[in-house]
Amino acid sequence: MGQTGLCKCAETPMEEPTPAIQNLMASAPPGKTETEPKTVGDFQRQVSGVPFPQDEFQRQVSNTMDLCTRPVGEACTTTYRLKFQDTSGTMISPWHDIPLATSEVGVFRILVEIPKMSRSKFEVSTKEEGNPIAQDVKKGKLREYHGPIFWNYGMFPQTWEDPEHEHPDLKVKGDNDPLDVVEIGSEALECGAIVKVKVLGVLAMIDDGELDWKVIAIRVNDSKAHELNDINDVEEKCPGTVSGIREWLRWYKTPDSKPLNTFGYDERALDRTQAMIVIAETHEAWKRLRQGKTGENKLWMTAMDGKTVNDKALVS
Repeated sequence: MGQTGLCKCAETPMEEPTPAIQNLMASAPPGKTETEPKTVGDFQRQVSGVPFPQDEFQRQVSNTMDLCTRPVGEACTTTYRLKFQDTSGTMISPWHDIPLATSEVGVFRILVEIPKMSRSKFEVSTKEEGNPIAQDVKKGKLREYHGPIFWNYGMFPQTWEDPEHEHPDLKVKGDNDPLDVVEIGSEALECGAIVKVKVLGVLAMIDDGELDWKVIAIRVNDSKAHELNDINDVEEKCPGTVSGIREWLRWYKTPDSKPLNTFGYDERALDRTQAMIVIAETHEAWKRLRQGKTGENKLWMTAMDGKTVNDKALVS
């Protein structure tokens, strides 16, 4: 029997920074609208009041808009999907429509896909209409980790690791997915939760010859968040956390006869500033993707006029 239920509201050595980094690090200007929009339609009509980022992508959700998750299909089967909508029932893409940045410096939104201490590999379906969360399928079977993941795992909305762009230092290309995040807070967060996190550092994981960055962050409301501001703080106050993340990611595919994952930069976790650069670069890559300035792909996205865009089929 299909699963039903009421909507569940989601918690909504360095050179000078590039313009993209400065934009991400800057505080957001106040909104220009007198009243906050309640639906995507309202938001589109009030797009001039978008606090951040102010660019051509109009189909974004307001920072204060109520979002709901709606389960569809039968739980624990390949038919199950967790879909997102606003309170009017309008479909929301958690990848394209949730704003990445907040008004706080170094704080971004993430979407939780896999709760802490769980084994089911849920992820945003980048090729399905609306980008719902679904459990990954391998050889016709739902994919489960061989042991629990010890942190919350998810993705940054409005980011993309470009499979056509070769990293100048690591000489590998992106994995064609949104940017991943490991949230190291004390609480298990719900699948589908949208939370604000402080960025702390990043690991440059290389999986099957593809660059798959793993940002390390902590939820701003976590009890330890005030103690952690950079990756050195994590090493000092949460000893074993960074190495634990690295080794879990290194080994987790080996029970399926896959090779060990590797890591760039001598396996070091890079600091907060470097992580911010990765976020800014993947956000810029996402913008290019939305503008159709990348190679062909089968990713699902919605054009500014609401028409579905697949395989670069942009309407001129």
